[in-house]
Amino acid sequence: MRLANGVPDAEWVYDNPVKGMGLIDFESGGDDFYRGYTYDTYDHLFRPVWTLTRLGPEASDPEACEEGERCFLVGQAWDGYYSRLKGMWYPTAEVIEHRYDAYGYSLGETDPATDWDYAYRQTIAVNAAGQVTRERFGNGVRARGSWASTATTSPPASCRAMRVAASRGLGMTCSARRAPPMVRSSSAMTRSVAW
Repeated sequence: MRLANGVPDAEWVYDNPVKGMGLIDFESGGDDFYRGYTYDTYDHLFRPVWTLTRLGPEASDPEACEEGERCFLVGQAWDGYYSRLKGMWYPTAEVIEHRYDAYGYSLGETDPATDWDYAYRQTIAVNAAGQVTRERFGNGVRARGSWASTATTSPPASCRAMRVAASRGLGMTCSARRAPPMVRSSSAMTRSVAW
């Protein structure tokens, strides 16, 4: 609980045995804000499925939505095989589909009713590590990016997979004749935007 001038200002409640231990149950900000979470218990991953936000006087009242208060429901659908975000529903009744290629990399987000006729974001090109280097947004904006990777230890030339893993921010050891120490790296993207 957060206090402002000794008065409860915000509260976050975790560990509801029904929703799952270690997960947020709800958050509130006095009587003007309430957000509750519902989780998918399929395969015990506890992914968020519904988020209900209520605003206005008496928002913490469970009956507030029935009385015409401002309520916003956001839903999320998950891929049952790979556990990737597959789609989202927004309070405006808009649905967004997240698309992936055969290797699991994001192709972009689109309106499922129009297929790719209206894409909110579309991946145009990626580098060898699978990082997005060119993308197009629904408003016509195109972005081009370049990734710079810095590693604390250089892997030997015989370990190509190690370099790919390092460029994705992962640490790996190499099974070559002589195993080098763990590689840790960080990536940063520089983006230029054109209209």
